[in-house]
Amino acid sequence: MIENKLSRNSGLWKQEFGEEFAVPETIAAEMIDQSWHNDACPSFTMMYPTDVVPTLYVNHPDPAKREGFDERYCVTVNGDDVLVTDDVSEAVTWIKFHTQHYGHDVTGSMRAGYVSVCWDCDEELKAHNGR
Repeated sequence: MIENKLSRNSGLWKQEFGEEFAVPETIAAEMIDQSWHNDACPSFTMMYPTDVVPTLYVNHPDPAKREGFDERYCVTVNGDDVLVTDDVSEAVTWIKFHTQHYGHDVTGSMRAGYVSVCWDCDEELKAHNGR
């Protein structure tokens, strides 16, 4: 079912915002494109087994053309910002980590440089890659 949804929405961000937004292939290939022209920029998600909805917004590559937030990427969960970064890997990793470990005992926060830890799997995700 995910594959059908991915193929059906593939490239939607280009229709809604144009290629100038230059969404990285790691996002376009691995996430569900839910871009909508009423938003300020393209948006993507992954399937979650609940009503918790992580969304990755991809701002314009040119900082002068960005709206809503200054960095290139913003991760929200149910509308609340949890991570704003210029690092695509950090944004995608955050969503994948929290999707993979949904329902586990995950503590910590991506805000303010904390570490998220999945105690069930004994894995951790450093918020800012050592920064």
